[in-house]
Amino acid sequence: MRPHDTTRAIRQLGLPVPVGAVRLLAAAEMVVGGATVVTMAPMFILAQCLLYLSFTVWTVAALRTGAPISSCGCLGRDDTPPYPGHVAVNLIGVVGAAAALLAPPTWAGLGALEGTAAALLVGTGVWLAWQVLGVGAQAAGLVGR
Repeated sequence: MRPHDTTRAIRQLGLPVPVGAVRLLAAAEMVVGGATVVTMAPMFILAQCLLYLSFTVWTVAALRTGAPISSCGCLGRDDTPPYPGHVAVNLIGVVGAAAALLAPPTWAGLGALEGTAAALLVGTGVWLAWQVLGVGAQAAGLVGR
């Protein structure tokens, strides 16, 4: 993560935020994501839904203002500024988390085959999101701007 780039990006939208708050948000995002996958507890699923919703709102605001916003560094070293693919991935996260609130998933009772299949699906979803955000931005000619 590159907290200074993210802080600068948020400030370009008129929100005064210290670097420490950005680091805290990144840490919270990692803790909530991990806790959601491991426990499937409704409180973590709700937190995940709210995080994705806030990311969606922020990305839409960044796109609407046309502010020169660089990447947060979530995808590594490549600069992947916001583009519509980010909105799509974030909305999928909102919908997925909301669906999980309505029908809470659980790892309990899964056999080895089902657990492996579920883990592969989660991994595939992460990989697909990475492709949309990273490779999609590169294909749209946005990387390196």
